[in-house]
Order: sequence, then structure tokens, then C-alpha cells
Amino acid sequence: MDPYELLDKGFIVMVLGMGMVFLFLTVLTFAMNFIQFIASKFETAPTHTAVETHSQANDKTQVAIAAAIALHLKKKG
Repeated sequence: MDPYELLDKGFIVMVLGMGMVFLFLTVLTFAMNFIQFIASKFETAPTHTAVETHSQANDKTQVAIAAAIALHLKKKG
């Protein structure tokens, strides 16, 4: 087999493989956008309890951090 013929076949396989990957990613992108479109039709408005829970979690986290710092400073000094 001629080396140039082998390179030619390798190049063809490379281009076909890259084309298949590009095609797959394009189809995947359109499918994800379609699913997002469908899901947005069924999406409900967020409730206020979720926002309040997040705020309460932040407050609890801040209290825990402050307590840990105070305990560290108490042990250190």
C-alpha cells in the first residue's frame, strides 16, 4: 500500500469522524433547546418560602461562622 494512499484514507476517516461529532453536537444542541422550550411552558413561579429558606440558611451560616471565630479567638488568647 502506498504511503500517500494510507494518508488519504486516514484523512477521510478523520473528516468523517469530525463530521459525525459535529452532527451529534448540533442535534444535541437543538434537542436541549427544544426541551428547554417545552419545560418553560410548564414552569411555575418560585414561591416566597424558597427565598426565605435561603435567607434563613445564610443567617444560620453567618451565626455558625461567628461562633467558630469567637471560639478560635477564645482558645488562642
